[in-house]
Amino acid sequence: MLRIVDRRDELVTVEASGRVTRDDFKDVVPQLEGAISTHGKLRMLLRLDHVSRWQPDALLEDAKFDLKHRNHFARIAVVGHGITERIATRLAGSVVKGPVRFFERSEAAMAESWVRERDTHRGGYA
Repeated sequence: MLRIVDRRDELVTVEASGRVTRDDFKDVVPQLEGAISTHGKLRMLLRLDHVSRWQPDALLEDAKFDLKHRNHFARIAVVGHGITERIATRLAGSVVKGPVRFFERSEAAMAESWVRERDTHRGGYA
């Protein structure tokens, strides 16, 4: 499941858990695109909470969204666990222009502080 759990101005908190499907993206993408239309650039806090599987078509939708909106993220903080999620975050950081940083679950408060910071970083994996 993929869902927006909080939206405050340009900061959007998205949670992924269990199995993530293409249909999940059909629900979330219009909301994210609406926020992009309103704010120009978003700050995203993505919480990966025991994701069991990203279906291949969901990964494709994610990649298409990232490419289409690569210039529309001021920062992305990913909170998860383990090497696979860390590597996926690094890959996303190679696509989007704003900085992308991975945080372990124990660092969730630090992730939220970081994603709110204003900076001069030029993008990529932080």
